[in-house]
Amino acid sequence: MNLITFFKEALILSACCLLLISGCEAGSGRIKGEFQHAQTHKYVYLYQYFGQEITKVDSALLSNGEFEFNSKKPLPRGFYRIGVNSNQSLILILSNENPVVKVDLTDISGTTIITGSKENELYKDFFSTMKSITESEPRYKRRLRV
Repeated sequence: MNLITFFKEALILSACCLLLISGCEAGSGRIKGEFQHAQTHKYVYLYQYFGQEITKVDSALLSNGEFEFNSKKPLPRGFYRIGVNSNQSLILILSNENPVVKVDLTDISGTTIITGSKENELYKDFFSTMKSITESEPRYKRRLRV
């Protein structure tokens, strides 16, 4: 088994284990946060994210860069994107936690901080580990696109 195949299988297995271990209960629907440099935007959108399919499921008003989603109906557990549009967004795992998101829209990947969510911490740790491995083996970085 080559290293690329190993990493792909590890990613799939990790995602499946994460969802299986934590069960299938719905999320709370409460998400708070702050988007810095969002002066030109009025709303933050929550998108359900599955593969290449992205569906807008909710919106929240931005007030001085702060927002809060407080859905009366629990959201299904899973992967979501949250942002001012689908291109300026970040991945968020929703479960039975109440995450708090803080990000600077001028550097989403470098400034994203998600607190109050163990699943999002594990997700970030996994990708940090993958990045450090690929940086130590530059020939795989191009192939894995991490």
